[in-house]
Amino acid sequence: MIAIGITGYKNEQGTILHQIGVYYVSKTNLGSGQKVGEYSDLSFLSDDHFTAFIEKVKNLHLSQNELDKLKEQKEREIDSSLVRLNNDIYQNETGLGENDRVYLVAASIIATMGIAGKVSPLEKSDLKSSTEEGNTDGDIILRKIKAFLKEKKIPKEKSSLISRTLQNTLTTEKINEVVGGESQLKRVFTKIVDDLGIYYKIGLTTDFTGKLFNEMYGWLGFSQETSNDRAADAILHRHLNSKAFKSQ
Repeated sequence: MIAIGITGYKNEQGTILHQIGVYYVSKTNLGSGQKVGEYSDLSFLSDDHFTAFIEKVKNLHLSQNELDKLKEQKEREIDSSLVRLNNDIYQNETGLGENDRVYLVAASIIATMGIAGKVSPLEKSDLKSSTEEGNTDGDIILRKIKAFLKEKKIPKEKSSLISRTLQNTLTTEKINEVVGGESQLKRVFTKIVDDLGIYYKIGLTTDFTGKLFNEMYGWLGFSQETSNDRAADAILHRHLNSKAFKSQ
């Protein structure tokens, strides 16, 4: 993606001058814009100059040192986002326990990953906060998760366990209850996507995924879980950290 920023000012003679900054944003630079150059007008987009401009963009690359620094920055951002998200849900969303918070984050991330040409990523606008049977926000998220797991060819037994585990949280009556035109689930889903979604849109590696879920699972009080809970957690953790779950 090419990002173009334009500003203008008048000099002492009253002439309007423009400053144009152009940046290249992609998965290869982890969503952080690389400066292409500064321009005084938009002629670089004209037919005469566009090919040369694109060649300049193609030749941009980050050094390993720059990439390592960006990764460290993103790790700090993930830490900060998780702390903020966990505190927000804990303080403002009643009735959601530790497991619920973890499962809602996991469910939201899986549902929004998507698989190119096969499973479209779930968007916030797809959740309608409907009370219609089979079309609650929880039903919609769960269908997207099942479609994703199927296309990823996760073994049926493990896929079923993941689905059942997340379903227990996603389809509860209270979280799908519509208040003021919106369900609690949609509200929490929106918070999760706004805080964490960017890290999947820019194609983070499994290193980031692992850190995300390691931090997130720190929310849990494992002593209160059943053996089935622990089994489901282990499967979720392992598969969400694996290459099979890498966004496409």
